Amino acid sequence: MDSLYQYEKRRDFVFNITRLSLWYAHYHTKHGESFGEILNCRTPIYRLTTLWDGVHHPANPDFPTDEPEWNKLVDSLLQLYRKTKSDVARFEEDGFNLLRPHIEGRIEKDISDWPWIPCGYVPYKLPDEQVFGIFAYEMKSPRQELISFHIANSCIPQSPFKDMLARSGELLAMIRDIRSKVPSAAMIGCSSWLNSFPPFLQLFPASYSGDDLTVGNVSYGFSWWGQFMSRDGSFHEKHGNRMRQTGTFPFLCRGGKCSITELETYLLDTFNIAKD
Repeated sequence: MDSLYQYEKRRDFVFNITRLSLWYAHYHTKHGESFGEILNCRTPIYRLTTLWDGVHHPANPDFPTDEPEWNKLVDSLLQLYRKTKSDVARFEEDGFNLLRPHIEGRIEKDISDWPWIPCGYVPYKLPDEQVFGIFAYEMKSPRQELISFHIANSCIPQSPFKDMLARSGELLAMIRDIRSKVPSAAMIGCSSWLNSFPPFLQLFPASYSGDDLTVGNVSYGFSWWGQFMSRDGSFHEKHGNRMRQTGTFPFLCRGGKCSITELETYLLDTFNIAKD
């Protein structure tokens, strides 16, 4: 994939998800929620700007309360909201123009970090040895019992679910690597909108399905907002339109976890993978 193609797709995604995030903040503030809380904690805008250092985020308690540039932007957007309560299109357009220099300036950096852009929850790129195709796992301690994993579309511009046999092999390789490096690990899981997406769930046993993470727990991360990225890295217009029509996410972020042993057995049996 050449760099121009990447840039165009990333630009389309960043510009449109910023607009959608502003729409989301306007919609929910109009329904009685705090504008600043929504912007800081429930939209991905800050992490798409040149202000984000990959570690400190306004949703987190260690964020400097006197950060002048971001506070100025939030205040400007709040004043704009107050002027345009009845005109969401104007708020979205004028708000985007305020943010545009900050988000446009970050696009090339995020392309260079693709697909394992630091997410805020994991403020660093995961080591290559912990990446298996579309999957990567966190290793915080050799004695941890629950392993958290992440998903990113390393198959772009194809859907990662076009080849489920390949995905099952990657997942199996990952859990076997976990076994060798983290002997204490017994469970594996993640929180993601993909846990509401049937093709993804085909990779896991029935016991994996977990609890809903309610609307009140919407975060700024791509465990929620990743559903607005299409398979080629551009903005997912269909999902964006559904949010604008309903005010809610097309797919809820859910938690899922299961035992590593059960997952290995399921993958071997379901995808007819030869046992080593």
